[in-house]
Amino acid sequence: MLKLAVICTLSLGVGAGIGWTARGGNSPTESGSRVAGQVEPSVVAHGWAPTQPVAEPALDIGQLRAVLREELAAARSSKSGDAAASTSPPLDELAPSPAVVMARRDAMQTIDTMVASGQWGNDERQNFQQKLMVLDPQQAEQELQKVTMALNSGALQVHTDGAPL
Repeated sequence: MLKLAVICTLSLGVGAGIGWTARGGNSPTESGSRVAGQVEPSVVAHGWAPTQPVAEPALDIGQLRAVLREELAAARSSKSGDAAASTSPPLDELAPSPAVVMARRDAMQTIDTMVASGQWGNDERQNFQQKLMVLDPQQAEQELQKVTMALNSGALQVHTDGAPL
């Protein structure tokens, strides 16, 4: 989105520059009668006039539009590429190490044991929060649903100082 805003700002600036150049580059109070290649009188008065007349750069509006289209297309494609990259799982999620798999399995068993005990105190809440950090997002959501269902059904007796989760 930022690239798109920058490109739009640049295109407005270029458009204003084209308008200024087409008008002759003079201030609004001047007549705009300067001819391309003519040397400014103030430049000659200060003694640093160029040896050859200065030519105005020729801008082709068609080329400018083509460049802007390419830049907008590139910005849009990179934006969709960024979205695709952010939705793909990280590499370590694709093939977790055996230690990570074992830690996740242990975390799930610990949470199941806490729910099966029927008691939910401050220690269980803190332990549950630590175990959730070990799990991948899908597993964490699954375990959170288990605990929430047990709390809502009354299977867990809550003895916490504050919120149970």
